[in-house]
Amino acid sequence: MGVGGRPPAPVKGGGMSRVMTRALESSAMAYPVNRRIAERAGLSIRERVHIVVYFLVLFLGALFYIWVQSAVVEASYRLSALREEARALTASQDDLKVEIARLRSPAELSRVAMEELHMVQPEPGQVVFVE
Repeated sequence: MGVGGRPPAPVKGGGMSRVMTRALESSAMAYPVNRRIAERAGLSIRERVHIVVYFLVLFLGALFYIWVQSAVVEASYRLSALREEARALTASQDDLKVEIARLRSPAELSRVAMEELHMVQPEPGQVVFVE
């Protein structure tokens, strides 16, 4: 507070009070970052908003890029897993086709009929041809 309980009067041209200017100068000596801020105190609010918006857009762009790249990596892992599954299913399909061909062969049909169903070859007189 200034003299008489009133706030300090602003300094002409700077827009900051003498107390604020002294506080910035003393803290600028202690902290180099504050010195840069004090030196940039001449920026208008509009310029500061533009800088903040610029960095915000830059940050959001980088965040979006990272998100897209992680989605691409995840999709490539899924694609790799699906390709492996397709390869395994194709191999299984080939095995099943071989099994079907084996089961349809006349030798296998004869074996199943005799061993599992206990059928026998017909005698020559048991076969009747119909014309």
